Amino acid sequence: MSIMTTEELLNNLDEILQEEDNNIRMYFYTTKKKLFQPVLIEDTFKDIKHSYIESLKKIIGKVENIEEHDLDGNLTTELVYVDSEEKKIEDYINLSSLLANDEHEVLEEKEIPTFYKTIKATVFVINEKIKIIKKFSYPKRLLNKKVINFKKYPLEQVKEDIFSIDNSIDLFEIDGITYILNNYAFECIFSLESEYQTRVNESIELLNNSNLMSGVDEFKSECLKSKTNTKRLLKLLNKNNFEILNERKDTIKTVIENYDLAIELSEEGNIVFSNNCEVGQILNLLGDNYYISTILEEKRLSKANQQL
Repeated sequence: MSIMTTEELLNNLDEILQEEDNNIRMYFYTTKKKLFQPVLIEDTFKDIKHSYIESLKKIIGKVENIEEHDLDGNLTTELVYVDSEEKKIEDYINLSSLLANDEHEVLEEKEIPTFYKTIKATVFVINEKIKIIKKFSYPKRLLNKKVINFKKYPLEQVKEDIFSIDNSIDLFEIDGITYILNNYAFECIFSLESEYQTRVNESIELLNNSNLMSGVDEFKSECLKSKTNTKRLLKLLNKNNFEILNERKDTIKTVIENYDLAIELSEEGNIVFSNNCEVGQILNLLGDNYYISTILEEKRLSKANQQL
């Protein structure tokens, strides 16, 4: 499976748009990792295809670069891609399997009142060539007998629960590659918080083996208590600059002193983690986030820490 350029993606979308076939499958993906398929009126198929494909073309047309998502919770460009099978994103693999086999369940009428609260995502499969996925927002439903509906002249009661869907898109898949437009939605739909925690646990030995810090396991445990700190630690583990940092312990000591950080060092210059330490300061130190501004020469803390 190869990654497409923006031009190739746009060409693919144009081909789908020009096809006479309007084969649309729509599903709701739930917190129970099951698919439910609502009934769509066939007359709406062409409108659905046109609306989503045109919306996607406008978005991709503004994108310059497509980079790989390293699954550390941080996006550096407007559009990133991920091979979900290669990255072993279990929830996404489960959804792909259900869609491939068209395994969906029928929604019983008695389940409708609570069903909306279990939906994680709305999924469209268009002409078997593209999957469009969007995070489901709990709708402002128009409940039975609570509102009136304007028809041609008379006012009549609405006798069903209804909700609307718009043409916003959080991610899409073409040829087995997932392209992500909204990382927050991607994380929520596919329970990536647990994925991030698993990856931290699998790679924490990189920090342990660097001899840069004592109390690594305790530090990891503190980080895992926070979604933000979990992602920040995972980003550091993915970069794995610990050996370089270990060679520059004198500089680390100077940074701690100059920025008055509450970080303790051992006689060997290793970071000593304890309950008195601020996790955020250690993450910033390991991420090389403290710097002197070029023009005003002010001490600053970088939030993005993005290389130019």
